Amino acid sequence: MSRTTCTSERCTRPAMRREVVKDKLGARGVSGLCPLHTVRAVVMAEAQNHRTVATSHDPAPLAEWVAAVRASATMTVGGLTVHDVTLAELAEATSIAPNTLSALAAGTKAWVHATTSAKLTPWVLEVDPAPRGETLTIGRTYGPTPLYVAPLGTVVVDTYGRAWQLRGKSEAPKWCPAHLKRSNTPTALDRGPAWPVRVVYTPAHVYTRTRF
Repeated sequence: MSRTTCTSERCTRPAMRREVVKDKLGARGVSGLCPLHTVRAVVMAEAQNHRTVATSHDPAPLAEWVAAVRASATMTVGGLTVHDVTLAELAEATSIAPNTLSALAAGTKAWVHATTSAKLTPWVLEVDPAPRGETLTIGRTYGPTPLYVAPLGTVVVDTYGRAWQLRGKSEAPKWCPAHLKRSNTPTALDRGPAWPVRVVYTPAHVYTRTRF
């Protein structure tokens, strides 16, 4: 059975599953869209809620955000992170011309038009461009939050000495037992109350392209 295509006009990307959208964005999620257009829908909805956004001809705040997105190639809203964002995808999502975005990222613009500021300001307010999936340190102890973005294949040892490996699909990874299972072994680390955990292995190659 083929995956449903994003309902955004001219988009051929696969749509996110309804349950994944709800899990990552809650009530803010919009079903039937790909990850990129889901982020766009959230930003546009928040922009409508704000009604008016104060615009400025100062490119500095916009340039900082665009440069950060170009450097990290990620955009995060709530629990949803879109990885490997290209210049074309950023232009498509924000409705800003690629050359304008490139100039902003390069810091060569001394002035921006009010319409450009109006389009980009909601993105600056709502979308986190900080990189996700930072390198985890072997032997270090972590709580649940830092490991929320751990790459698939990561292995940890909980406070009871049980090993767990992050497996599954990128949209719904699970901490699976990587030890000899017993009758009292929980089916998932989240049900084990065994945090914090110590990282003992991370994959040599990390593939972060968002696929739903």
